[in-house]
Amino acid sequence: MRRRLRAALSWLGGWVRSFPRVVWVVFAAWVGLLSLYSVLVPLYQAPDEPQHVDLALEVRIGHRYPAYDEAFISERMVASREQIYFTQGALDLEAEAAKPRNQRPGFDELGGPGPSEYRNQLSAHPPLYSVAMAGVTVVATNAIPSGGGWSWDETVGLLRLANVVLSSMLVLIAFKAASALGLHRSAATIASLFPLAIPELAHIGSVVNNDNLLTVAGALLTVYTIRIARGDLGWRTALVAGALTGVALLTKGFALAFPVVVVLAYAPHLWHRVERSKALLALVQAGAVALVVGGWWWIANLVVHGRLLPAIELIPRAAEGFEPELGAWFERFWYAINLRYWGAFGWLHVTIESWQATVATLAVLVLVVAAFLTGRRRRWALLVALAPTALILVIVIQGTWSAYASTAHFPGMQGRYLFSGVVGLGVVVAAGFAGILRRQVAWGSVLVWIGGSLLHAASLWRILDQFWGPPASSATEEVRALVAFSPWPAPVTYGVVVSAIVAWVALGAALISTAVAAAPGPPTDAPGSDAAVGPVRESVSAPAGEGISTTSAGGSYRADGLSVEMRGGQ
Repeated sequence: MRRRLRAALSWLGGWVRSFPRVVWVVFAAWVGLLSLYSVLVPLYQAPDEPQHVDLALEVRIGHRYPAYDEAFISERMVASREQIYFTQGALDLEAEAAKPRNQRPGFDELGGPGPSEYRNQLSAHPPLYSVAMAGVTVVATNAIPSGGGWSWDETVGLLRLANVVLSSMLVLIAFKAASALGLHRSAATIASLFPLAIPELAHIGSVVNNDNLLTVAGALLTVYTIRIARGDLGWRTALVAGALTGVALLTKGFALAFPVVVVLAYAPHLWHRVERSKALLALVQAGAVALVVGGWWWIANLVVHGRLLPAIELIPRAAEGFEPELGAWFERFWYAINLRYWGAFGWLHVTIESWQATVATLAVLVLVVAAFLTGRRRRWALLVALAPTALILVIVIQGTWSAYASTAHFPGMQGRYLFSGVVGLGVVVAAGFAGILRRQVAWGSVLVWIGGSLLHAASLWRILDQFWGPPASSATEEVRALVAFSPWPAPVTYGVVVSAIVAWVALGAALISTAVAAAPGPPTDAPGSDAAVGPVRESVSAPAGEGISTTSAGGSYRADGLSVEMRGGQ
């Protein structure tokens, strides 16, 4: 037993040391941001959060997952929304309006599970997220008994914290994905920072929403598809990629893009005569596992309902004679996706300025282009990393146009739908920084931190102004209202706010210190240095005429700021 414990601790220590210290600072700042947004945005002021909470409670209490056309918002949920003065608009909540914490009822006291008149359309989604959140409430209430029972807001706050824990992994996953691409540590740190520069991701990642499970599954899958694209055809990698695809398929419909990503990762090997049989076997293994874990849900839908994703129609059809206009749709689509990717809070009505989102989007596009122009030998792996974002964007385009053409409305234009590709996009952005800055790439992290600081400052100002305190109130009044409505005691809430600010400032100092210390010098392969990432099997993304892969050992290091990799591989 002791030997196993020592082995486990040794493995854990090695895993922790596999990340540079600065990445752990990034991780701490990310956890601080997520925790801050979890109390900064009022309960239920997030897309579909009441429906997600209610569905989790239905699974917990009713021990079943309702069919797509059976779910209604429960009476207890309607009553709990009244406790927070729920509205899909600016709230201007005042501290005096908050009930004392010891007088806040539990869900059981607010009403029964009986249905209200409002439908809950979320049961059309696969069940994994709701089942997981139901499990969280069961484990927490049994492990952490509350003297007077859990109040409704503590229950929602608990589910938010579960999503904070889930989303916190993105930073570490992003670093591993960038390392899999062959980026050295300074560039991989940029990839780990990328999620922190997106206020909307911090918001969605800290509330109750099934996008969070899909985002983490997509992030983990990105690590393995990059490995596959760069030559890892092992059966273990195939099985893990298949399992992650299955988890995603059992979470949300956008995961239907993931099997295509896996095929793209294996595609170059299927064309290579020497690797074809091994790649085909690995692809079949991945597909079989994905089918067993999550693909069955979609097959069952086809068999039972005749459609992949049956759903109730909440929006009436357009009047007869309506002619959709491509220009009107595109103008609305660009505005909505662009703004809602970077910063649209609550029910999308509290936003940063459109020009701020546009500047951020253009910066990302420039870096993506730079990555492909300068990363000639890894373009296929870059394409695979970018594929989840691109493919889901295609699905959103098709779905929103179809909805507009049939209803004359613009539903489904949500930037958060692209977050399951955020780690891959961050890796490509990091490669773009490496291609532009080369030996000065460590300063790219500082630039990302500065950009994130500006976006978060704009976001926090808008959130405080629109949600907390009476109109034109002072920052002190707004913070007092935030603390009064928080599900947690005042010292805890204040601690979350202060810790997040301190962690963010400390991150900036650490990044600047790291960039200064990484001043250009002769390349080194000393252990622990940026160059010491070890030999990486050569990418299969070389242009025609350069060869697809090699297996010769030895080779020489490239240390030009783009990557440090063996020219041959191993």
